[in-house]
Amino acid sequence: MFKQLLLALSLSLIFSHCKNSKETTQAKTPEVKESQKVEEETEVETANLVGKTYRGLLPCKDCMGIETELTFKADGQYEVKSFYLGKSEEVRVTAGNYQLDGNQIICRISNQIVSRYLLEEDQLVPEGSQASSKGGAAELYILRNKLSQIIDRYWQLTEVLGQKVEPTENERKPYLLIRHDQSFSASGGCNSMFGRFEFVNKHFIQFSEIGSSEMACAFNHYDQALIEALERSRQFTINKNGELVLIVGKAAPLARFKKVGL
Repeated sequence: MFKQLLLALSLSLIFSHCKNSKETTQAKTPEVKESQKVEEETEVETANLVGKTYRGLLPCKDCMGIETELTFKADGQYEVKSFYLGKSEEVRVTAGNYQLDGNQIICRISNQIVSRYLLEEDQLVPEGSQASSKGGAAELYILRNKLSQIIDRYWQLTEVLGQKVEPTENERKPYLLIRHDQSFSASGGCNSMFGRFEFVNKHFIQFSEIGSSEMACAFNHYDQALIEALERSRQFTINKNGELVLIVGKAAPLARFKKVGL
């Protein structure tokens, strides 16, 4: 009888140990799966960045703006192209590696952090010391993924109202600069112009509130012709040569521009 009781007690202890061991294993399993899930989500988010380009026209103290493109590549690499409008014909290129931590992107060069961005939908918002060092104007440094191809680019005037644009005696070349905040600046070679615009739909554009400085220029320029072209424009297109063409209806083009920069 004593042996039977001892055997029953031993079996009870064995079953109890197995049950506890099984429960411990089951309790730990979700932690392993959760860790794997986080890694997999990070890999998916990183993969979604590959091949995407974010761009913008950043402020510049001694030029018209810094046209900037940030492209994410495979293997955690990125490339930044910068073009200083009105200052240099050189395209500056820097490269490094990036790390995605949640919705934060950390960019490094030679293991040193050079910038941090928050990924918000289709834009990169600078954060931390980078934003504060720029006087709290972080919104001016936002890079966007989905911009119209004519926005935040420098367009040099080549033809207006049927006239070919010839070099002027002035150093300022006739141009049009359309910004993402729905403002624009321009020049026909003499005075500075400014105003607003809006997209009526994909290829319809309207310029408004057009104003200009009032300098008297003794040399030939295209100020009045360009103002007239902007006022009359209702549509735009990018032709096979990459030129921006402003038109109205089926009439002859009002103005043509070539892209300068990136």
